[in-house]
Amino acid sequence: MWPAVRPGSPTLKWFMATTAIVLIAVALTAGLVSSRNDFDGQPPTREAAALAKVTEWSIRIAAQPDVARVVLTSGSDSQATGTLEFSPSSRELVVVADGLKPPASGQQYGCWVLINGQRQRLGPMFFSSSDLAYWVGDVRLLADVPVGSTFGISLIDSGGSVAQPDPALSGTL
Repeated sequence: MWPAVRPGSPTLKWFMATTAIVLIAVALTAGLVSSRNDFDGQPPTREAAALAKVTEWSIRIAAQPDVARVVLTSGSDSQATGTLEFSPSSRELVVVADGLKPPASGQQYGCWVLINGQRQRLGPMFFSSSDLAYWVGDVRLLADVPVGSTFGISLIDSGGSVAQPDPALSGTL
């Protein structure tokens, strides 16, 4: 059903590189938070906890036998890129994007999948202080997403309507 990921394949190498980047980002954030905590006694930031969750879910999803991965690219001149990984059996999803322009007030980025010609919202994207955008979550409809489906990230207004018709990032399963 899903394409197999073989040792040494470009897909596996790209996945491992992406995972390494996420792990480094988490380690750097944790180090920064830890050094800051030594001086002011404040608890770790929500950002550090969120990035740790992204890492945890990425590792858990990568271990699933039915892991599916979508490379997200920009159709414009933007340098933004991303990855979306999910497991149809566990319905767990991780989306990580780099290079997205932070949204204006009253707007946010939302992740979606195109099913029967309709965008089905998967979840909102959150930004770290290092401009890394991410989202993790359980998504029921992932169990039935067919190969060839399009995933994307688009800028939306806080009311849920699409602010820009073209996706900021998209890719095909």
